[in-house]
Amino acid sequence: MACRGPDWPPSLYHGAVALGLPRSLRPRRPLVAPIVGALIAGLILAGCGSSTPSQQLGGSANPSLSGSVGPTDSSSPSTSSGPSDSVAPSGAPSAAPTPTAPTGPTPAMFWSRVSSSIAAATRLRIVVTRPDPVELRYEPKASGAATHGNLQTACIAGVWYTIVHVRATAVKGSWLCGSAALSASFRAVGQPLESWNSTLPTNTRVKEAVTIVANGRWQWRYTARSAQLGIVITTLLLDPASGRIISGQRTDSLGLTAYTFSYTGIFAPIELP
Repeated sequence: MACRGPDWPPSLYHGAVALGLPRSLRPRRPLVAPIVGALIAGLILAGCGSSTPSQQLGGSANPSLSGSVGPTDSSSPSTSSGPSDSVAPSGAPSAAPTPTAPTGPTPAMFWSRVSSSIAAATRLRIVVTRPDPVELRYEPKASGAATHGNLQTACIAGVWYTIVHVRATAVKGSWLCGSAALSASFRAVGQPLESWNSTLPTNTRVKEAVTIVANGRWQWRYTARSAQLGIVITTLLLDPASGRIISGQRTDSLGLTAYTFSYTGIFAPIELP
């Protein structure tokens, strides 16, 4: 007769279930009371000479049924429930700021240097060669035009005067004087005037540019169209360290006009007679 497994005591049956053994290795559910089941198991095992319940559970051939049914090997690796070592995300490196190319001087910077140089020197004298020599005199807040050393016009405190002999007559309107008149007139019509206001005729298609030329000097270039004189081109050369204009010239339909600049020439203070 084939030997079959016994109906094990409930303690061993539930131990096998707790270990998660497959049904083929589990003892059948007990059908009798613990004491009767144990006696029957002992008789069948003695007659069959087969493996003990502990052997069927994968244990040693120890005939004793006492003790733990589970594995006792303490060397089995244990799984830690704690968090594993975290690895800081590398992340993409932040992009370095792209260096911007240094910008060159602008027309506003050019004329700011000119105004500062007049304030430092307290005066500027410009001689215009065409058509007849004319001398323009500039102080920080006043300006005028002279011929043969005599003041013909004067712009003082926002008022422009014409001077005949010893009599000064105010010209209607509000006027820029001094260094403000110098920069405004150059930038509007491409030539220096001793006074300026917005009612005067201006050129069209005006373009200004400042470039750095030999010896680090700044060159201001003006191009425009004049209704009377056609294409106008004016250039001025500036020493950026001192802010002083070194030289300048203008071309239009009448030809070439040269300008000479002096910050040390002596002239009488600009005032009314």
